[in-house]
Amino acid sequence: MLTSVFQGRRVRFLSSLAVLVALSVLSSPAHAGEISSAEVISLSTGEITGSSMLIRSRGGLAMTMDSSGVAPGTAVTIWWVILEETGCLITYAAGHVVGDDSSANFAGSVRTGEARPGEFGCEAPLQDPDTATVLLVVRSHGPMIPSEVEDQIRSFAGGCTVFLDPPDVPDAEGECGDIQFAEFLP
Repeated sequence: MLTSVFQGRRVRFLSSLAVLVALSVLSSPAHAGEISSAEVISLSTGEITGSSMLIRSRGGLAMTMDSSGVAPGTAVTIWWVILEETGCLITYAAGHVVGDDSSANFAGSVRTGEARPGEFGCEAPLQDPDTATVLLVVRSHGPMIPSEVEDQIRSFAGGCTVFLDPPDVPDAEGECGDIQFAEFLP
């Protein structure tokens, strides 16, 4: 129990540290940003399961997400879904294994013009953070598989052999699916 409490505090500390770094990089006086918040919504129940924050600046986007209601020991990733008139970008934002209290805290950023690997043919670099529609999608990779955990928390299909659609929630090894989201309109 003490280990999980420490890990939870460590994850929250690291998330806060990541936000501070993103703020310093993206929101310097020359790149002052707009901060907005959105509820995290369960794709299976429609209930509010957390909160998220998005910082938009000329330098890019930064996000934090506090989520709950995910089974302890579940490998989870967050995905940027960025929609612009010039194209789309679906790319990795963050990931880790959920602690004993069923809550998870995440932070990540993407810079304007940054070339990043994308999913589903959506790999156009972010062009205009102010006009982009942004979704943050929480993807469950099912229970952590010790031999595959690095892949589970850093890739779209890590540990996946069965792909579920909402409202189904992955709860067995090999099952993956999107379980929560937050939406930020321009």
